Amino acid sequence: MMICFLLTVLTFHVSLPFHMPLPAFHRPSPSHSITSLCSSPPTTIPDLDLSVLGNNHVTEANLLSATIGRHLNDSYIPQRSHYLIAQTVAALYVTARERDNKAGVVTAVTDIMIEIAEKLEKVGGMDQTGIFEGAFINNWDVGNLVSDYFVARIGVEGEPHMCECRHV
Repeated sequence: MMICFLLTVLTFHVSLPFHMPLPAFHRPSPSHSITSLCSSPPTTIPDLDLSVLGNNHVTEANLLSATIGRHLNDSYIPQRSHYLIAQTVAALYVTARERDNKAGVVTAVTDIMIEIAEKLEKVGGMDQTGIFEGAFINNWDVGNLVSDYFVARIGVEGEPHMCECRHV
């Protein structure tokens, strides 16, 4: 897979302290076109499928909850809200996966991330009175952590593996 970048370079001249100018850059000649810079058509990156983790959603939810809670406590200060957030994420994950299994739908990482973030906004009390009370994060921060967890958990090759996920 080839990723192409189209750079538009403008001619400019900036003075630094002591009047040391940066070198001037020049626009590409008209003979250069987008097609000559990108020889392959644009492609999409396939979404990661959570079915490789199996059907024991409760066990996976417990790992997810422990990882999210530990990460939040390590990144900020330990708070009760981190525990509540992690438990809510686990419950939302199990509900979504079981619903999708019954419907015969494949759950993708982006789908679960968006669903959890949106539902956390509804049930989380984003006005700092619900599960996010005192937390330094919001529902989308948690959704991104969920996505990071599953990307690390599934792995690049799509094979499940245990991970520390402390970098999540």
